[in-house]
Amino acid sequence: MRKGEADVASSSRTIAIGDYFERFVAEQVSSGRFNNSSEVMRAGLRMLEEHELGLREQKSIIRLKETDAKLNMADQAQKISTEAAAKVTNSVQDAMQALAASELTKSAVAIPATKCQLRARIAAE
Repeated sequence: MRKGEADVASSSRTIAIGDYFERFVAEQVSSGRFNNSSEVMRAGLRMLEEHELGLREQKSIIRLKETDAKLNMADQAQKISTEAAAKVTNSVQDAMQALAASELTKSAVAIPATKCQLRARIAAE
């Protein structure tokens, strides 16, 4: 094995890890925590894998929160649109009722009270 390389999974696979990590791996093995450099590398890779899974989970949570926020905004927009439509509908209904009431008032005054008045009006028209 050359300087800066460590045995990973088999004797046929080597990787360059540099002087710093070569010393770190050797310290881990000499401390007795690990039996060999392969165990150190596997432990490091497991930690990296857990870290990457955590990042993916965080990104998924962020995407879900963004989607939820967009859906809430869409719901609010729909609610506002529905409320605005209801206001317009109520305004139109109020206007129609006011118009109908004024027409009824006009026509109520214009309707002759007796047959004689009615005949006179028809004759005049």
